[in-house]
Amino acid sequence: MNTLALVMIFLGLLIFSISLPLIFRMVPMNPVYGIRIRASFESDKRWYDINAYGGRQLAMWSWLPVVAGVAGLFVSPEHVPIYALACVPAMLVAVLIPAIQILLWSRHGASTQAASPEEGDGHRARSVAGRLRELEQLHAERLVSESEYEAKRQKILREV
Repeated sequence: MNTLALVMIFLGLLIFSISLPLIFRMVPMNPVYGIRIRASFESDKRWYDINAYGGRQLAMWSWLPVVAGVAGLFVSPEHVPIYALACVPAMLVAVLIPAIQILLWSRHGASTQAASPEEGDGHRARSVAGRLRELEQLHAERLVSESEYEAKRQKILREV
């Protein structure tokens, strides 16, 4: 059995597994785990948005090493060296394309973020009840953690 093929399958599944908590916004800002670019540290909202997008991209591209691994299970022993050379670009593509997509998206997201009504002058113009309803909706959809929900709720109520 081709060990490299099993390693490729494992790595693809590992990338997919690591991306799931990011997609579901379960990873708070931290110094170890997540999409760690400058834009993601601008605010909690940016952290979760960039990590959710990045997680989706990583999950989407994790199929490439899995498919390469499955294909490797059918490679004859004399062709394993060629297969090994083909695995390198497959892994690079599976990691570099999502990285580039994340960087490009975070730049675009930064320009639309400034216009967001959640931050800046437009923030106060919305009613407290409306902002609380929006926060409740995010909480119901599990897009904010319990502690983040409570902190934001208290902040909205203090502004009254």
